[in-house]
Amino acid sequence: MRSNTSDFKVIEQHICKCDFCGLSRQLPLERHSVLNVLDLGGNCGLAATVLAAVYPNARVVTVEPGTSTFQLLAVNTAHNRRIQAVYGAAWGSSTLITLNGAIYDHNATQEATDWATSVGPLQAAAASISDLVPAWTVDDLLAKYHMPSVDLLKVDVEGSEATMFRDSKTVQWLRRVKCLVIEWHHRYLSEKQYDRFLAIMDRYGLKALGRFGEHEGFCRPQSS
Repeated sequence: MRSNTSDFKVIEQHICKCDFCGLSRQLPLERHSVLNVLDLGGNCGLAATVLAAVYPNARVVTVEPGTSTFQLLAVNTAHNRRIQAVYGAAWGSSTLITLNGAIYDHNATQEATDWATSVGPLQAAAASISDLVPAWTVDDLLAKYHMPSVDLLKVDVEGSEATMFRDSKTVQWLRRVKCLVIEWHHRYLSEKQYDRFLAIMDRYGLKALGRFGEHEGFCRPQSS
């Protein structure tokens, strides 16, 4: 962990409060049958570590665009061969995008981006090489990491939800997702965008389970 940053808030959320431990008890997934977990917005790796512990047979692919945060994620997950750390971001297309910086200010004395790094479209001559981030659609991530289906998809992408879920035609990959856990950043996105997201969940058969701390759960009804 990095001192004077929000890393300790992440510990509180994922370890002390164990958000994902509680959430896993609510999801209709048998722990040992979960094989593929995709973690979009991996931060410093604690969520991936908890998810790998909760689902002992799962491979966890965790994706993070913040440069220094990814370096810490890689260190924190290196001990677990079932966790694959990926530098980059989920987006509405596979392309290069740019770091926008933090969308929160937790009064950290070091990089505010340690807590939440947002990304955005590449503007002509607006980004330095160090700010460029590879981005992929979920379809391309699934192909790249050989996931025919996803048992659990975690989405915490700091406002990029609007791009990922901009319309129902670009999210056909949802047919391959059993459960989705998302933190929707209402402060930065419109109610219209959120309503569109809910309509997409309904269209693809993912039913709301309710809120779990900062996250909402959606799962495909399991056949009896």
